[in-house]
Amino acid sequence: MRICFRYTIGFFASAEVDCLEITAQVIEKAAHLRAALNVKTPDAIHLSTAILSGAKAFLTGDRELTKCADIVVEVL
Repeated sequence: MRICFRYTIGFFASAEVDCLEITAQVIEKAAHLRAALNVKTPDAIHLSTAILSGAKAFLTGDRELTKCADIVVEVL
């Protein structure tokens, strides 16, 4: 448990990671993405948050998310 906690704290303390609020605009964009791309709700929320925050790329392990043309999706 301690290793997991330290990893989590280190990850979120990184300068490359931003924790953003889920706003009404994010939910509206997520609903559009969910309907248009047939992706799961959490994926749609993550994508819409990245798009609306101006992220340059979205990193994922899910090839299905490459259907999104609104942001560069990189599959790891």
